[in-house]
Amino acid sequence: MYKLIKLSSPSWEEDFNNIEDLFAKVDDCVCDMCKINSYEEMKNYFDSKEHLDSYTEDDILTELEYCCVGEDYESMSTTEKVDELLHTACGCEYMLEVER
Repeated sequence: MYKLIKLSSPSWEEDFNNIEDLFAKVDDCVCDMCKINSYEEMKNYFDSKEHLDSYTEDDILTELEYCCVGEDYESMSTTEKVDELLHTACGCEYMLEVER
């Protein structure tokens, strides 16, 4: 059994019986930017209309290093993906409790 707890306001808790349902919820809670895992994807994101201000290569690298999933995200197991998502900028507002 898994319990996902949203720490920021408005907070909530939701229980899950399996890792697949938990992953679906966490994946839904984390923004698309946090799921970017390559330099080119992040550069394209910064080039989009959403970011009209100038940016540097350091900005892109910082976002990738501290805010997003790792390069090997697609090859991870579902459990590893949940952990990776919870370590993103969006995911850090959630806490996971696991009953064994």
